[in-house]
Amino acid sequence: MEHRCSRRKPAGFKVVFYQDERPVQSGIAQNMSMGGLFVDVNTQYWRRYEAFDIELSNMHGETLRMPAVIMHRGDQGVGMMFEDVEPVLEQQYRDMFYETESICA
Repeated sequence: MEHRCSRRKPAGFKVVFYQDERPVQSGIAQNMSMGGLFVDVNTQYWRRYEAFDIELSNMHGETLRMPAVIMHRGDQGVGMMFEDVEPVLEQQYRDMFYETESICA
C-alpha cells in the first residue's frame, strides 16, 4: 500500500537529470505529488537510492532545480522523492504543483 502526504497529479513537463552540475539525461514527468514525481525515462543506468539534482520546467518556461533520490524504478521510468529541499524551492514547487489543474485519484 502506498503512503502519500498528497495526491498525485498528471504532469507532462520535461525533467533534466544532473550529476556533478552536468545534465546527464532527460525525461517527461508523468505525475507529481508534493513529495516527488514519476518520470518516464530510460532506467537501465540508474539505481535505487541514487541521488540527482533534477530540473523541472513549468508551463511558463521557468525552471526549478531540486535535489531528488530514486525510490523505485521499473520499465516505465523512475519514482523520485525530493530530498533536503530549501524552503524557497519548496514554495516554487508548491506553486507549480497547484498550477496543474487535474488531479489523479
